[in-house]
Amino acid sequence: MACFFLWLSDNNKQRHGSNSLLIIGIGETGSKITLDVIKEINSEYLLLNTKKNSKYIAKNIIIDTKSWINPPIYKIREAFLQDLDNIYSIINNYTKIIIIGNLASKLGIAIIPLLANILYKNGEKEIFSFVIMPFGFEKCKIFHSGVSLSFVSTYSNSTIIVDNNSFLKNNPELSFLECFRITNNAIRDIIISSYGRGFPGDFNIIATCKESDNIEEVFSNSLSMSNNSEIKTVEKTFMYIYPAKEKIDKIDSIIKTVERITNESDNEINIISNTDKLAKIHLMVKTNNSLFSSYDPLNQFIPIKNFLDFEPETNQDIQEISYLRNIEAKTIQ
Repeated sequence: MACFFLWLSDNNKQRHGSNSLLIIGIGETGSKITLDVIKEINSEYLLLNTKKNSKYIAKNIIIDTKSWINPPIYKIREAFLQDLDNIYSIINNYTKIIIIGNLASKLGIAIIPLLANILYKNGEKEIFSFVIMPFGFEKCKIFHSGVSLSFVSTYSNSTIIVDNNSFLKNNPELSFLECFRITNNAIRDIIISSYGRGFPGDFNIIATCKESDNIEEVFSNSLSMSNNSEIKTVEKTFMYIYPAKEKIDKIDSIIKTVERITNESDNEINIISNTDKLAKIHLMVKTNNSLFSSYDPLNQFIPIKNFLDFEPETNQDIQEISYLRNIEAKTIQ
């Protein structure tokens, strides 16, 4: 049985009572999406960036690795922990935290799982993580992003994923900039549309596509991306329809098609009015994280109840990293 919601919103900011939400944008991608989101909703925010992305001034904490030009992931984590008191003083004031970042970047890989773990240990916060996974050809990032994702999903009430690799399979003709624009906008739209009434729990995959004046084409392409994700188990489907000027009979046809495809299983349909000339549809599928299990081969051998002796993704005692540079220097001499 499908549930239907009609949101008749305009360009004004949505107000939803007391402000208990903090959005944390990590890195260039997370910061950009965060700043786009707060234009539409009443929320406080915090940005975490390196010197490289220090163009953001307001509410931005710089994760400074000092003289390291190309710091490794673990050095970034050490720099993050050095600023933890400043970050704590901000996040402690909020009960709901949205984390937005890119697990295809070193900064995202380094910080997002550690931040999720810190918030989780607080025990009094709801954590919603929106993360982007790397393209399949980014071989050097896949393992680390997979490990980080496993920690993020463990410590978050809700983890919502954009899988760049599935998007690329479905849209091979698009440029990188166009790809990033579409997927970033999908995250922004879902946060804005879901703000105030909650996000789905557990693990979710976003499927989306390029906007079009043909809403049936948009639906077909978004559904195709969902299929390309090779999702084996679907617990629930959430559909966000931005119909633009499309006629109601076509929207009705799409909804009936969804019901037939999913055999009238649990679906939530959100029809959101927008003033754009082009229509768009975002599908969000609630599932498990088996899609990314191959990113971290250790998952196949180490039972989930067991932990390694040293897990850098969540370890907060890594001051020994300070000496790595000296060891390297001695080796070179």
